[in-house]
Amino acid sequence: MKWFYTTRGGSRFILIIGNFVLKFPYYRTVGEGIKQNKYEWQNRNRSKYLTKLYVSLPFGLCNIAERVTPLNKYDYSRLDLKEYFKVKVKSEEELRFLLVDSFSRNFGRRKNGDVVKLDWGYENESS
Repeated sequence: MKWFYTTRGGSRFILIIGNFVLKFPYYRTVGEGIKQNKYEWQNRNRSKYLTKLYVSLPFGLCNIAERVTPLNKYDYSRLDLKEYFKVKVKSEEELRFLLVDSFSRNFGRRKNGDVVKLDWGYENESS
């Protein structure tokens, strides 16, 4: 795993340094990135199967989260997320929240092997 690299999502620029992920609003979609950072922070405790958010800077300018290993396409294709989370979560509401936008890029594994959701931006709530 690389110690440092960058990537970009739909509305956020992602900086990965060591064990931390920093999510900044992307300059072309600043408003959307800010909304997503704020939404993630507000909903960070909805499930223990979300990546840990350590800090959110004021106004949604940056979220700092734990780094996990993204699921590769092979692992994702072998894993039935609904069944995996169904036996682990406490409620149907939590299960629905985790399964919105169930794309492989939105999930990863912690060092202990738990699968967690990496991204749960605000538009997911209406799905």
